[in-house]
Amino acid sequence: MTERLEKMPRGKGVLIAIDETQGVSMGDVVALAETFQHVQADQDQTGLPDAQKKGIAFVFAGLPSLVDDILNNKVSTFLQRAERHTLAEVPLVETRDAYVDVVESSGKAIDDELALQAAKAAEGHPYMIQLIGYHMWRSADRRGSKAIDSVDVDAGVRDAFHAFYEAVCAPTYYGLRSPQRLFLEAMARDGEGVTHVADIGARVERTDSWVHKYRASLIRERVIEAAGYGLVRCCIPHLCEYIRDEVFWHERE
Repeated sequence: MTERLEKMPRGKGVLIAIDETQGVSMGDVVALAETFQHVQADQDQTGLPDAQKKGIAFVFAGLPSLVDDILNNKVSTFLQRAERHTLAEVPLVETRDAYVDVVESSGKAIDDELALQAAKAAEGHPYMIQLIGYHMWRSADRRGSKAIDSVDVDAGVRDAFHAFYEAVCAPTYYGLRSPQRLFLEAMARDGEGVTHVADIGARVERTDSWVHKYRASLIRERVIEAAGYGLVRCCIPHLCEYIRDEVFWHERE
């Protein structure tokens, strides 16, 4: 990295972008943190104004709860100063219009009604929007079609759900502690809607203090959120559905 920076003019630097950060090993993150600190120390010793120094910048993208584990790691304490941005839910109409624009710019076509159907399935989640768009486009491409039809939207939604389960729901669920998973399993019995906190203790046969402790921990890790007085719901779409479809199904086997 030092050799790379030496070849660059003053005031320039290297941007390292990491997607799917939840899949990155902590060892790799520590190596990047050490590199950052060495480069920063070397640049500080030059005595140059900040605008003329060279450096490294990082951009991480991933699940909020699991990215927090990396940012809060004691070895990489400098990452705790990172600016955090949580992607908000994308409005339905904007999602539909984006599908139409992107599909047309890629050389295919999709009518507004099918684009709206795909947008509704994405439920405003940025990553799900991307997955459905990719898989329905791919389905049409496999058929050699210049137009995305209903069969492609259906295939795109189905394949996107599978990919979302693997990339988002599974790492989130298995990255939690056993009591937190038990809490979510109690919530999953209510589907994707809200759950009465009072019901959770009865379902798992735990005390009120146990329920409040793990409710707070899951809210803190942005896995669930308050949904009104005495109510909670999942922040991550389809997580409870994943638990019912995958976790409970395997337990029944």
